[in-house]
Amino acid sequence: MATNKRKIPDVDLSDIQTEVFDACGFGIIILDEYSRLLYWNNWLSKHSGLSLEDTKGEFLELIFPILDRARLLNAIDDALHYQLPATLSHKLNHQPFPLKNSKGNAIAHNIKVLPVKKPNEKYHCLIEITDISATLKREKQLRDISTKMRHEKEWANVTLLSIADAVITTDPNGHIIAVNDKAEALTGLTRSAMQGERITRVCPLVQAVEGLDKHPLIECLDSRQALTDSANFQFTTTNDTPYAVSLSVAPIISQEGELLGSVMTFRDITQSRNITAQLDWQSKHDHLTGLINRRELEAQLEHYRVDASQTNNTHNLLYIDLDQFKIVNDTCGHGVGDELIRQISDLLEGELRDNDVIARIGGDEFCIILPICPAEKAVIIAETLRQCILDHRFTHEEKPYVLGASIGIVEINGSENSAAEILSAADSACYAAKSLGRNRVHEYNPSSDSGENHPQEVMQWFSRLQSALEDDRFVLYAQKIADIHGDHEPHFEVLIRMLNDDGNIIPPNSFIPAAERFNLMSRIDCWVIKNVCEYLASLEKKNIPLPIISINLSGTSIGDAKFLETVLDIFEQYRLSLSHICFEITETAAISNLKEALNFMTEMKKRDCKFSLDDFGSGLSSFAYLKGMPVDYLKIDGHFIKNITHDQVDKAFVESISQIAQVMNIQTIAEFVENDDILDVLRTVGVDYAQGYGVSKPQPLDSIQL
Repeated sequence: MATNKRKIPDVDLSDIQTEVFDACGFGIIILDEYSRLLYWNNWLSKHSGLSLEDTKGEFLELIFPILDRARLLNAIDDALHYQLPATLSHKLNHQPFPLKNSKGNAIAHNIKVLPVKKPNEKYHCLIEITDISATLKREKQLRDISTKMRHEKEWANVTLLSIADAVITTDPNGHIIAVNDKAEALTGLTRSAMQGERITRVCPLVQAVEGLDKHPLIECLDSRQALTDSANFQFTTTNDTPYAVSLSVAPIISQEGELLGSVMTFRDITQSRNITAQLDWQSKHDHLTGLINRRELEAQLEHYRVDASQTNNTHNLLYIDLDQFKIVNDTCGHGVGDELIRQISDLLEGELRDNDVIARIGGDEFCIILPICPAEKAVIIAETLRQCILDHRFTHEEKPYVLGASIGIVEINGSENSAAEILSAADSACYAAKSLGRNRVHEYNPSSDSGENHPQEVMQWFSRLQSALEDDRFVLYAQKIADIHGDHEPHFEVLIRMLNDDGNIIPPNSFIPAAERFNLMSRIDCWVIKNVCEYLASLEKKNIPLPIISINLSGTSIGDAKFLETVLDIFEQYRLSLSHICFEITETAAISNLKEALNFMTEMKKRDCKFSLDDFGSGLSSFAYLKGMPVDYLKIDGHFIKNITHDQVDKAFVESISQIAQVMNIQTIAEFVENDDILDVLRTVGVDYAQGYGVSKPQPLDSIQL
């Protein structure tokens, strides 16, 4: 093909046609019958970068040397010689012409090749080039959007299926559209069974909560308000098994505000709710007895305090402290002690009214609220409970154990400032009951119990006791222990008294509890021993026959190794005949500190000291322990003595103690001997000694007649 331009007649285009072609938004090329360029419009000049004047008359394949010749030339040849139109799509003919936009980016285009007949029966070829870049871009965007939507749908389906919570979507009327696997598992229904069903049938409520009459999802649809993280509902499965749920419900609303439906997510929290309920119960109850604990008791007290302040109702609180429980716990083990506590708990519950509130607030401490109960009735109930505890026989390894109970009573009338104040007053009353001799009921009296028996005021005793020890403000009294049969040497029990700043006597039941609480009893016991030794030493100097002097020892002293050393130092200082000293320890103290007691007794017996076991019969009442104890005297508890003249059981009990003591070569002493009638009975049953106001009243030690 020739490369030079030939003479080509101008294309027969009017000015109007040229303007129209140039105004077109697509490219137009006109070729003659030899495929030479006759015309193209401004669109081609703009996007090809070539001018028409420079390229007119050139063969098309020379103007665009990089085009895909085969397809385009074949299409042009078909149009010129066979009058066949053709379309070259972008998909099959990528970038036939090297056309670019104003930014230099290639233009994607489709091409149409059309035959144009001339008047001389010859054909020209018209090529129409359409820019499809925007169309392709839109198509790509649509494809991307479609792909994204497909992926999102797939992700949504996968997410829906893999969510650990159950998910149900509904239409605006509450009919189910879609569910996930977890929803199937929880409801017990298949997808097909749930499809189109009303949510109230698939997830029926066990009960309405917080006053709601309808299903939470229906409420959400009606109100168009979301319900989030609610754990107050229960659904039922197809077999009517209830399960607690935590659920969230949200309406689905279009941008135009149209309600499209709702989505509900929920999970089974039955186990966690049960655990929470159990933990809540445990936080308010005693694990051993199942009774409420101190924390819940205070909440209940506050309720009754407020009720009393707002009404005319009167309530009462009992504070119960078991006496001698420590013996069982220490000698038999904590497991046996726990069993005893459970028995006492059941015993108390069995004696109370349905609306009474009982709590365990400590190891061996109980409290009972008596709602709408007058004071006189509360006293009767307290006495009944005390007697029930006393009558209860607890047996372990065929050995019986007897407990007592000190009970304090306080009235709740609404004048109190807090539950703590009520509890403190009841504690004070119980403390007073213990101080007065244990195993008794004491009503709280603000005027009396607010003084030295009140726990808040006991702290004052510490400094008073310290001062009394430093200033030697104690005195010794003595009470005769009379030989019923007249065969033995004189015997006395020393009793300590404290002097106040004015020199007046303070009885032991006022300061001994405080001394025990502040661990001062060992110092007081040492003071007594030292002064008894000094008294006996003074008698020796006067050549007066020495009596036997009984000295009470506290349980804390017996269990204190330093106390033993101190006593030995005192004995070394006075160098007395120690056979006239008798240490008196309670049965409770001996058994509670058995190892230490035996060690102390062994060391003292080496020095000829005697021992008396006090309050025998009130606690353990086991003769088995006596076999291993170097005891010289058994002092029978006064509760068995004071009624011995008319109570045959007490008489038989005292007689049995006396008989066994005689077999074991132990002498017996009876307490609380108030009259000759008691003394006569004691003489007949074989008791050796008697002590009490019917025999002799306490008097200063230095004034007794030997």
